[in-house]
Amino acid sequence: MLLLIFKPMRKYRFLFIVILILELVKGCTKNDAGKDLTQLTVGTRNLGNFTPSTLISYKRPEGYIVQLSSDTITFTILFPELKSGNYSITNESLTEGKAFFNIDFKQSSYSASSGSVSITDTSNNSISGIYSVASASKGFGDSLTISNGKFTKVQIGSFVYSSIEDYEHNQYKTVEIGTQTWMAQNLKSRIYANGNSIKEVYRYSDNDNLTNIYGLYYTWNSATNNSAIEMSQGVCPMGWHLPSNSEWQQLLGNLGGELVAGGKLKSLVSWNVVNVGADNSSGFSALGAGMHHPVVEYPDLSERMGYQSFFWSSTFDTTIFDISTAWSVSIDNATRNVLRSPYYRTDMGFSVRCIKN
Repeated sequence: MLLLIFKPMRKYRFLFIVILILELVKGCTKNDAGKDLTQLTVGTRNLGNFTPSTLISYKRPEGYIVQLSSDTITFTILFPELKSGNYSITNESLTEGKAFFNIDFKQSSYSASSGSVSITDTSNNSISGIYSVASASKGFGDSLTISNGKFTKVQIGSFVYSSIEDYEHNQYKTVEIGTQTWMAQNLKSRIYANGNSIKEVYRYSDNDNLTNIYGLYYTWNSATNNSAIEMSQGVCPMGWHLPSNSEWQQLLGNLGGELVAGGKLKSLVSWNVVNVGADNSSGFSALGAGMHHPVVEYPDLSERMGYQSFFWSSTFDTTIFDISTAWSVSIDNATRNVLRSPYYRTDMGFSVRCIKN
């Protein structure tokens, strides 16, 4: 009797083993399929798969941008040109054959320093490609890596810049943001629209070659042409004026408010890493131009280059103990924020962006 019972048990045991093996094979097949998904890893910790829900692409003065976003993560890739081929990821200088790659979480941001991106197709006004990040850092902690990344047929959005000219025939791109039209480059004129020379204007790091990129620094008095009237023309071309504090507020409101607008205003180039949240989705293209500090012993001293950018408003604040201050706007590489402040001295040298009347 025992033998009769044992034989059926052996039969079912064999069947159980066969079923178990089939389940394991099925499990391995699922895992292998998972390896085709984009994987994020920080140190030795796997963060799981990245599946973007929003894919957009657009052209900006610094190049072509592809942005891949989920609810919690955004990848921003910058190419110097729209051309099929392989690009090495860098966080230093964007040159031919190089690409920038930034990774933004809600609480932190990473800048990739090595890896590769390949553009595989640019037909029908779209862009497709694959990517992998070998190393990305947020300045401290473990490095982030990305494998098996891809984007397919991301449509390139249309975006048109206009232009204006100053008294010296310098050309500037302009961009519409909401109902406002702004200069998309820093002013570099040394002459007012009436032909008079501008005093209290300084070069970027005492270098004429960099003026074409970063513009010039102006004191508040030179930027306003010594006018205390808000929205005066000041140093701007005909038909344009120096924006008031309220006009800056309106711009930031159009971009989601002061806590996030910085990322939408910042260019992806010229800033030190990590350039938090930068995507230049507004087209404003703010550069890390720093400021000029009014130290008598160093008349061409530039500070905070790559870390911050400062812009004057036409709104005067106050004079206390012979020190005058005016409202300004500052952006920095380490946050998405924009700071409006009434506390900077009017003899500081800041960048100027004009707004259309």
